[in-house]
Formats: sequence, structure tokens, C-alpha cells
Amino acid sequence: LKGPRSEVDPVLRIGETISINPDLPIWHDVDELDRAAGAAQQAIQADNIAAAIPHLRRVVQLYRGPYLESCYMDWALERRTRLEVRVVTALRLLCEHLSQQRRHAEALEYALRLLSIHPDDVEARDLVMQSFIALDQHNKAAEHFESYEKELSRNGEEPDMKLVRTYQMAKYGLSLDSGPQF
Repeated sequence: LKGPRSEVDPVLRIGETISINPDLPIWHDVDELDRAAGAAQQAIQADNIAAAIPHLRRVVQLYRGPYLESCYMDWALERRTRLEVRVVTALRLLCEHLSQQRRHAEALEYALRLLSIHPDDVEARDLVMQSFIALDQHNKAAEHFESYEKELSRNGEEPDMKLVRTYQMAKYGLSLDSGPQF
């Protein structure tokens, strides 16, 4: 409990009782994630996406998976949902920003992370394929689509037409700028 630089004794002894010292500085990743999400939101509301980016990255960095995944108490479900919404929002904003800046390798990384949370996110799937195409990895873009299409067909579903369009661009080796405009 006691950090090497902390002068606060973590254990408070009063008479015959022992407790955690309330003056002990506590760091919690959920609190830190909430602070980073709040700072990003303020920057976005001030129309300063550049200032929001480091905070959005921090939100994503801090998220390790569902909050108390095996706990189904109402308070845990509410917090789990709130954290997931914040992380998904951060990932979408990062993907959008990085894609616009043509930083395709980074956009791909965040889009794949978003798919690990929301596997059926059409925009994230499309961004993964577009990033592969922009990185001149057309085969990987096509493989990504084909794998997803097989998964959908097992459930009797069809892929979104936006994904089919991007898949066709990958199959024919077209760049993002040379694709047909619909």
C-alpha cells in the first residue's frame, strides 16, 4: 500500500482499531479514465479536436476490458455500460481523426480495437478494409471481408453494401481515391 515516495502511513491505528488511512492517495484506473473522457469532451465542445486527442488516447489506453465482467449487480452493469460507451466514443473519434489525417496504420489499430468491443460495427469494419487498402495490403482487406462474410452467413445475414463496395475495391486493387462514387 505504501509507495516509495509516500510519507503517509497507509494503516491508521487508533487505540485497538486498525483502518486504512483516509489521507492515503489512491489511484484508480476507472477514475482516471473518467477524468480523461471528461477532458476530451471539454476539448471537443470547445471545437479543439487536437487538444482532445491525447485524452482520447488515454481513455483507450486505460481500458482493459469490461468492468467487473462477471458481476451482474445493477451498479456494476451501469458502470460497465458507461465505461464502454466512453471507450467506443473515444475509439470512433480517434479512427475518424486519424483516417482524415491519412495515418492509416494508427487508424487500423484503433478500428481493430473497436471491433474487439463491437464486432458488428460496420463503420469500423469498413475503416479496417480502407486502412489495409491505403497501406497497399489489398489482400488483407479482402480476407478481412471474406472472414466477416462467412461469419454473417452462418447466422443467415448479409454484409452491408458499404462493405461490399470496399471489398470490390480491394479485390480489383483499386486505391481509395480511384473507387467509384455512388
